Amino acid sequence: MITCRGLNMAKHLIVELEAVLLEKGKSSKDLVRATGHTTVNVSRIRQAKMRGIRMDTLMEICLELDCQPGDILKIVTDEEFDRLVEERRKTGEARVKAGLRRTAPERVYEIDLDLGGE
Repeated sequence: MITCRGLNMAKHLIVELEAVLLEKGKSSKDLVRATGHTTVNVSRIRQAKMRGIRMDTLMEICLELDCQPGDILKIVTDEEFDRLVEERRKTGEARVKAGLRRTAPERVYEIDLDLGGE
């Protein structure tokens, strides 16, 4: 549960960088080459293993992928989150069963906003 300006909201902040990369036909390595960011930093962003992102980094990623920040960072409800998790689980299982190459994200990457004790 995220508390924002005193309001209790059941929301999740998710990172959709993997989805945008797949949609644009690019890889994390392409993003590393184009932006000059390290493989580790791009991976952390893609997997939502960060607490924040510098605005210039977000802009560089968006410019390279020809997208908007809202395409990469999204706030979703509990219901949307659960639907995405289930949808992507099924997509992954079907892809593996059919022996196909990955063309859609198979996970939902949520930023952990628990700042300890809140």
